[in-house]
Amino acid sequence: WRWVATSAERSLNMAVLKLLSFLVVIVAILVGSLIAGVPTKMGVWRWVATNVETKLVGMAPAFMSAEHYEYSFEQLRRLDLTGQNAIVTGANVGLGYATSLHLARQGAHVILACRNKGKCANAAASIRANFTAAAVEALVLDTSSLKSVREFVAQVPLALVRLGGSLDMLVLNAGIGILPEAQISVDGIELMFATNHVGHQLLYSLLLPLMDSGGKAGVSRVALVSSVAHFDSYEYGVALSREQLNSAPVSAKGYGQSKLAQVLFAQEATERLGAGSKVCVNALHPGGVDTNIWRQLREMLGESVLGRLVWKAMELIRKDFMWRAEDGALTQLMLAADSAEVVRRGARGKYFHPQGVEHPPCAKNAANKTLQHAVWTFTEQLIAEGPQ
Repeated sequence: WRWVATSAERSLNMAVLKLLSFLVVIVAILVGSLIAGVPTKMGVWRWVATNVETKLVGMAPAFMSAEHYEYSFEQLRRLDLTGQNAIVTGANVGLGYATSLHLARQGAHVILACRNKGKCANAAASIRANFTAAAVEALVLDTSSLKSVREFVAQVPLALVRLGGSLDMLVLNAGIGILPEAQISVDGIELMFATNHVGHQLLYSLLLPLMDSGGKAGVSRVALVSSVAHFDSYEYGVALSREQLNSAPVSAKGYGQSKLAQVLFAQEATERLGAGSKVCVNALHPGGVDTNIWRQLREMLGESVLGRLVWKAMELIRKDFMWRAEDGALTQLMLAADSAEVVRRGARGKYFHPQGVEHPPCAKNAANKTLQHAVWTFTEQLIAEGPQ
């Protein structure tokens, strides 16, 4: 009987191994097909974004065909931004760098606002090397620190005097991704929320007097770089107390919360400005973009065999499936640079996906006016309280 039991056990183990091998082969084929672009060529992803999950519109190039783009680099290149001034946060890499470069190419004077002074100076030098006529200036800004925001703003009027004119464009692009563990800012605020939202609301509020006149084009533009992740926040949407904010467990929902706050920020700012305002504030999702923010995912995955395998798969997807930083920056460039397009579309307090496609934000939370007003008030409270 022992031999029979052992034989049966071996047969079962062999069956399990065969099943696992079969599953591995299936997964390999699916991943290989994904990377090879088979579903893309068949239009599978476009069909999914159109018919199954519309929030995937513009998530990656595969989710939309070129004829569905509602803005293009050809339109951008026709703009003359001579005499207009812009501030771009997080401007030394990725979307921020690409945005700054294109604004400078079209003639704008650009203030690069970055956390690291050396990297910011290098980015400015790189833009000048790429476009010798570029008028760019590098200033230090860490949006996770209220003190840093105030120190940055104190330098802006002098910088604008050097550049000439008022502030025409404000691109609130700086941000951090999902953290591997809970972190609190120097002001006692959960770090993702502090960096992605609170610092930007303070920056906007302090710079608003420089934009009220509408600038050279007659309308100043503010672009908030949010994310489709705002659809996946906590059940309550956004925390409304410091205790609730800082005690929430670390998860993707915390990142979604910070991005939802930005969508609500754009809507509330628009309401407060009023219909006759010469300032247009909008939010956007840049799509899945191959930027440095993915380094944080690498740290979270760790050095286990599974973690390394997942990262290798992500590297392939980043390379062959995601938007390049330059392409991912196009929608925020439209909202910041093209005043005529913004006015034509009546873009005030709206939310957009690549490329230039207006998209309804999360119905549950973005339509909640009570939450919208409360988040603005709570953010003002955090700013007023200062370091805790």
